[in-house]
Amino acid sequence: MWRAQRQAVNAVVQGFASCIMKEAMVLTARELRRSGLAARIVVQVHDEVVVEVDNVCDAERVLALVVRCMESITDQHGDPILGDVPLIASGGFGPTWVDAKDH
Repeated sequence: MWRAQRQAVNAVVQGFASCIMKEAMVLTARELRRSGLAARIVVQVHDEVVVEVDNVCDAERVLALVVRCMESITDQHGDPILGDVPLIASGGFGPTWVDAKDH
């Protein structure tokens, strides 16, 4: 019985997290295009996004843009998606995904 209840709650949480991530990726892709920076989303895995940046000098600007987009997801009324709970994103950069995670 506990397993079924846990799975039922988990399904809702994971579904909501997936919706937040999709919104964040759409916003990030749009803002990357608008910024003029040569960068693009390559892959998304769970709650992580890998963005390829053509010019290493732009890496910090791209990272700041991605984090800002990830943290600014709102509901249909323009309110923060998690209400009073802050949505916090972090990131790093490097030549590989592993290096970026260690940054």
